[in-house]
Amino acid sequence: MGLKILKKLLKKYKYNTRVYQTYLWFILNENIKEEQKKALRVLIKNPRFRKKVGFPAIILALQFQKSDLALNWIRPILKNSNRVEYKVVYSDILQLQNREDGAEKIRYQIFKTLNQMLKRNPKLKKDKIFISIYLRFINMYIKPYERKNFYFKKYKSIFTKKEFARILTGAYSYSKSYLIVKRIRDKYKLNEPW
Repeated sequence: MGLKILKKLLKKYKYNTRVYQTYLWFILNENIKEEQKKALRVLIKNPRFRKKVGFPAIILALQFQKSDLALNWIRPILKNSNRVEYKVVYSDILQLQNREDGAEKIRYQIFKTLNQMLKRNPKLKKDKIFISIYLRFINMYIKPYERKNFYFKKYKSIFTKKEFARILTGAYSYSKSYLIVKRIRDKYKLNEPW
């Protein structure tokens, strides 16, 4: 679905939550800055609609380093949901605000939860979203490099080359290996801002 089609749908269904969520994910994934700015203004001006839109609005706020907005917007969602993805973003927000102790505490809880989930449900080993999050936490908490590398090799086959390249850029960004990140980004033509 292209931007033109989404804009037509937005005109027709101005405050349809699903249409707006799809639009937000599209402009975030395609990194369309002008549309992102417009969307953020709409969500700031209309808090009732923003609450309905939910999680994509938080990601949009983070795209512009608006951690205070994102924090205020995610708190009500966390009260009503126990989803790991929301907790991960919450820990990222705390880190952006230099609240490292709080972020670290939440991340370690997430890591323990992910391990428990994987033990209880082996089908998650084939779930790309779950494994991409899991590998992020493996990167943070498993030492030495050889053990960490074992997990990355183990799950590499469930991803396309480009998907796995995105995961690797995240891992290498975390370890501050910026030259490797640049090489991977260039090789796979990734446009994510690391």
